[in-house]
Amino acid sequence: MKKFYILTLMAVLGSMSFHSCKKEPLMTFRAENSVYFKSNTEYIYIGVRNEKGIYIMDTYNYSAIDTLPMDTMYANFKYYNDTSSVIRMNLEVNAMGDTSSQDRTFAIEVDPSSTLSSDLFYIDPATCKIPHGRLSVSVPLYFKRNASLVKEYKFLTFNLKANENFFINYKGEFSTNYKTKYKSVLSRTYAIADKIPRPTWWGVSPTSIGTSCFAAFSIAKVQFLMRELQIPFTMFLSNSPDVSLILGLAQKYNCFLAERRKAGHPVMDIDDETGKEFEMKSSSSGGSLCD
Repeated sequence: MKKFYILTLMAVLGSMSFHSCKKEPLMTFRAENSVYFKSNTEYIYIGVRNEKGIYIMDTYNYSAIDTLPMDTMYANFKYYNDTSSVIRMNLEVNAMGDTSSQDRTFAIEVDPSSTLSSDLFYIDPATCKIPHGRLSVSVPLYFKRNASLVKEYKFLTFNLKANENFFINYKGEFSTNYKTKYKSVLSRTYAIADKIPRPTWWGVSPTSIGTSCFAAFSIAKVQFLMRELQIPFTMFLSNSPDVSLILGLAQKYNCFLAERRKAGHPVMDIDDETGKEFEMKSSSSGGSLCD
């Protein structure tokens, strides 16, 4: 009798547990049909018009620099030329869930904290959609050149919003390289300027890595280094550049100047303060191998 009582009690408890589980299912994360920005941006695409008026897109690899400043997409008219009136960047938007047989528009708004004037950027509302059969899109975003961009960076932040097609349930991700840094995937910031700031590693002192390898800083020189030596945009933004790489580029820099000098077409520099043009000087660390 006692054994029968124990078995009956176990059956009752098991039945209670079973019904309890049925009434309270486990909570699950639901993010289907949610839109988001990729948090760990690998590439930034920037385009300028060529002589035929076609935008030539260039890419910069940001995957190795996963820090807070790099969450902002930087672009600077001065890094390209002095004639382009517009530059183009891409606003990359992704969607979760299944693809659709129809195009789906998504909602986006400009954050009130933005400092870039509304007349200095343009985005076509008709392009703000996830095409049918796809889960991502690159929306063209255009920035206009203006005198207000000469002194400082102006910032533009977009926020994704929910609409009839998409939720915004997917809020953020942890950084790839910094596991404790949680980054929003619902906002994306762009920084635009028409000036070249002096890199932190290129001080006025003759002993600074920039001055010893490339001589005195100037906007014309930075444009020359990017154009002729193919130095990437990110190196000028980095606070901790690859010193061995810069030392190697110093020799290449001196050799290029020497070759142009011997050919009778010296590379010219421009003083940022006075606008005076003069022959670009060799660096102390670049050596005299090509002289």
